Amino acid sequence: MRATQLIAVLVALSLVVGSVPAAAVASTATTGAAETAQLQTNSTGTNQSETNQSASVRASTGQQLSTVLAVTDDEVKSAVEESSVEALFAAAAETERAELIASRGSTLRERAAGLVADRRAATAAYENGTLSTADYAQRVAVLSGQAATVSNAITRVQQRAVTVSAAELEAAGYDAAAVADTQDRLRSLTGASSRALLDQYTAVSNGEINIERGNGVEIEVESEDGEQSRSFERPQPGDGSFVVEMNDAQATAEAALSTDTDGEWTLEEAKRKPEYGFYEFEFVFEGPTRTGEAEVDVDGQTGEIFAFEEELEPRDDDDEEPEDNTRLLISVVDGEPAPGATVTLQVTATGDPVSGVDVEVGDSVVGTTDDDGRLTVTLPDDKEVDIEVEDGERDGELELEFADEEDEESEDEESQESEDEEGEEREDEESQESEDEEGEEREDEESQESEDEEGEEREDEENETDEQDESEAETEAEDEIATADGDLAISVVSGDPAPDATVTLEVSQGGQLVADATVTVNGEQVGSTNGNGQLTVTFPDDEDVEISVESGDSDGDRDFEFDTDESDEEDA
Repeated sequence: MRATQLIAVLVALSLVVGSVPAAAVASTATTGAAETAQLQTNSTGTNQSETNQSASVRASTGQQLSTVLAVTDDEVKSAVEESSVEALFAAAAETERAELIASRGSTLRERAAGLVADRRAATAAYENGTLSTADYAQRVAVLSGQAATVSNAITRVQQRAVTVSAAELEAAGYDAAAVADTQDRLRSLTGASSRALLDQYTAVSNGEINIERGNGVEIEVESEDGEQSRSFERPQPGDGSFVVEMNDAQATAEAALSTDTDGEWTLEEAKRKPEYGFYEFEFVFEGPTRTGEAEVDVDGQTGEIFAFEEELEPRDDDDEEPEDNTRLLISVVDGEPAPGATVTLQVTATGDPVSGVDVEVGDSVVGTTDDDGRLTVTLPDDKEVDIEVEDGERDGELELEFADEEDEESEDEESQESEDEEGEEREDEESQESEDEEGEEREDEESQESEDEEGEEREDEENETDEQDESEAETEAEDEIATADGDLAISVVSGDPAPDATVTLEVSQGGQLVADATVTVNGEQVGSTNGNGQLTVTFPDDEDVEISVESGDSDGDRDFEFDTDESDEEDA
């Protein structure tokens, strides 16, 4: 258990630090690196106001001690929770077990969303210069330790779920896909670079850390034992569409891999993510002295890399030295991979084409490569396609993953139904507005008679009440329309929408709250939703206010219209 290891490190560090006051250490630990002592920094551009910055940092003993305290405290709390859940699970009936799994999964998903939001907030603060390189490095290290704890707990939930019937889990509201997706969302905190930062800030290893910002943040960590890691992350560009072909995106991904060491990168897996609008490539590295792996995400519309993770480490003494050309690389060089599509594959070894190789798609051999190492094949109409080649002791594999066509058709149908319902709601609203206008005319006449009989004071009270009722009716009508626009629903959970009013918005998708969604008001980004999918904003003093939200390739819009001119006339 990592907590035991960190406690041992904590004891060792406490002996080294010695003179550090206990109160000072406790204060640093409880903030989870929010208030940290200054790291030893050797910056090549330390002016925080500059757009680009590259700095080298090294964790001090005090920093290591405070990080160990923060991470260990989180691990101990999680261990206590897991023990309690395990005891309840062992004594419960199957229905109660399903409810326990669903509840635990929901809790961990919310906790993971909070950690990812904290990472993004820290990155944004570092990029705009309000957080120093030193503080940013330690904050990522602490978050990485906490994310690893949550990830392990999620794995335990998935293991328990296997022992309970699917019907019971569904009845309890357990969402297996959402739980699995949470693991992917934690990748920015559990990847190689974040783990390397954690190791150095908990004194597990020592080495050099370099962090660079500028249109994204790149972290490079090299430990004294020869392990190297690189990561890059920035918001995904593009509009969610696919303009760049997979082979071009693959070339971009390969060009970003390290080439300053002996060995060869081989593509292990390629995925087209239509629900998010990007390509995902996974590579492995084999060399005489090193092994490694990398994962690269390339935007489908712009062809730009927006997420990159690479790790290289010395080959273990027990590992057998690889033979030359043991890996074959399979690339899509022509055509766009999709279910039922026709594409041209090329098989290479160390960059040279390999001819006469049998190509197996699924469970069937579909042909042999020509002199250029190429073969044109028709992909099966499946969501996942495995392509394998073998030539003596050399082999290679490529996995293609596509969205389920039925899911895409279902999304299109739901979108059309949403548009139809929106049109009907708008017709109902127009009809209601017409009736309201007639009613307002009658009310104006009655109000005039009432003014003659009872005076101006009573008329003011009635007008104020009518305006309030009308405003509430218009807001409710807008609520019905706005939730149908886009994949994400926007709700007002606190405050009354009006020009210059402060309200709390809530973003959801399919009934689930969406954390880290970017919120834009009249074209200006105002922030991101918290772990509960909420954000408090102040409306501009305009007649028309447009709220837009984005999360991955999902988005949503909501428009507010305020009749300020008529209100001004009535006030006059």
